[in-house]
Amino acid sequence: MKYMMPLAVFFITYTLCSCALPRQSEYGENSSGEKATLKLVERQPNLSSEGLSLPMPKRVGPPLVAPLVMDDLRIEAIHWGKERGFQQNGGYISVKDKTTEKELWTLKVYVIKYNTQMESDVQDVFIESLSKGIEKGTINVIDEMNRHYVVDLKTRTVKK
Repeated sequence: MKYMMPLAVFFITYTLCSCALPRQSEYGENSSGEKATLKLVERQPNLSSEGLSLPMPKRVGPPLVAPLVMDDLRIEAIHWGKERGFQQNGGYISVKDKTTEKELWTLKVYVIKYNTQMESDVQDVFIESLSKGIEKGTINVIDEMNRHYVVDLKTRTVKK
């Protein structure tokens, strides 16, 4: 049911675009001067000049984010949180022991508010970068919308 609205918009837009396009006719002649044949050539729409827009394709995958190593910890961005039973894709970090690779804890850095009228995958906002913070024991997190967060690893709190 959630795919019905975008699908309907796509078909209506496609139909309007293809019906409204004028066709140019060209007459081809062969070298012996025989009867000419009619060739119809469809003009490709210039969507930007006509103010039309088609539905956007699904988004590409999340950015590659290098893990951050601080002291005995390895901090990684978790892109596919829903696969792990979390509420959203993106916005989570995983803190692991550097030597054993055992996950110590996870933290939701930010909340994604999903619009139920749209597909959720185009609304996902992923972490774009992890870096050491200015203060000791903190990291900086930047998401795809260029929002900045500071995570205190000792208290496991987030400041925007």
